[in-house]
Amino acid sequence: MSLRYQPSIESIDYWHLSVFVRYFLPTMLGVLFVMAAPRLRDWVFALVHQYVTGRADPEVKGLKSRLFHGLGALKSGDPELRKAGRIRILEVGAGTGVNFQFFPGDCRLVVVDPNPNFRRYFEKNRDEYAGMELEAFHTVKGEDMRPVGSGSVDAVVCTNVLCSVDETQRFLSEVLRVLVPGGKFYFWEHVRDRRNSWLRVVQDLLAWTFVWSWVGGGCVPNRNLVPELKKAGFSQLECRMFLLPIQEPVFSFRGFVLRVVRPHVRGVATNGEFEEVHTVTDKDMRPVGSGSVDEVVCTNVLCSVDESQRFLSDVLRVLVPGRKFYFWEHVRDRRNGWLRVVQDLLAWTFVWSWVGGGCVPQRKLVPELKKAGLSQLECRMFLLPIQEPVFSLRGFVLRVVRPHVRGVAIK
Repeated sequence: MSLRYQPSIESIDYWHLSVFVRYFLPTMLGVLFVMAAPRLRDWVFALVHQYVTGRADPEVKGLKSRLFHGLGALKSGDPELRKAGRIRILEVGAGTGVNFQFFPGDCRLVVVDPNPNFRRYFEKNRDEYAGMELEAFHTVKGEDMRPVGSGSVDAVVCTNVLCSVDETQRFLSEVLRVLVPGGKFYFWEHVRDRRNSWLRVVQDLLAWTFVWSWVGGGCVPNRNLVPELKKAGFSQLECRMFLLPIQEPVFSFRGFVLRVVRPHVRGVATNGEFEEVHTVTDKDMRPVGSGSVDEVVCTNVLCSVDESQRFLSDVLRVLVPGRKFYFWEHVRDRRNGWLRVVQDLLAWTFVWSWVGGGCVPQRKLVPELKKAGLSQLECRMFLLPIQEPVFSLRGFVLRVVRPHVRGVAIK
């Protein structure tokens, strides 16, 4: 007779409990953590950001004030705002609104911030600036700002945001898209330390671990952003590297965080998209309206125009009164040397003119500029610096046009 084991009620309950504790409970907790992790991370980042940026150093305020000073001089691309003397600013990653103090008091503001937990800090700070009008608050990523219309904002402001975007070039292309032609992109970002120091090692180590990124909302502390800015397609880029002024003790949490991100870059980039492109000759710039442009730039063009005075009169016509004409032109050599003989010889033949698009290498342009009717003329003669060997084609051409004049004239 065989004896079979009959489990008791107590043993069955213990078995179910052990399965629940060992397998089911950890699985459920893991699923809940994965679901809640992004929201938890956003909440933690908002809390940390408020703590770190809540007390700004007076020296940092001074640096930011100088950076954003140009906002007050911008002219809006929106006719209604331009008439009212206001501008539209898009701030990406506005956070708690620490930059409001540097914006024009009557500006219109559009905000893009993927972290909804900043909203309550943001609204609290915005209440202190009653003249500032909030047009929209979009909870989207900077790489996909489709709610913001193309060519709809006069300036984009971005402070310590590029460290956490997933695709830097995609973000910068969105900045270019939403800016009006001639609009400005103001940036203030922490970057990788250029020196071979302990800080660079710490930055690389923190980037390798997940803790810094998780607490910092996806921040990558060792990004090299200047090359990214250079290849983004801005028509003009002005930036400056600097070390963030820090007064906090090194062993405090805020002091440690600020020292990790101490190397910074700040600057302004310009969206140089063309408003209009006219394929016309220098004799006839009628498609460009009278008094419609703020500046005229001309580099090595006057050598090939058929009528210098007619060209300069057209420059005066299209310029706004009081605005400037910038020129950089090669001219006839003033010295009695071999170069003057070569210039005269090349002007006598047709080869130079044919290859150079009508270029006349020995024109005297300064007298033409003086009698054009400009209210003020500042110019300087100089010799073009040349490093090319004389027997190369480029070296020969540059030596023929080496005598130059550069300057500014005012209508």
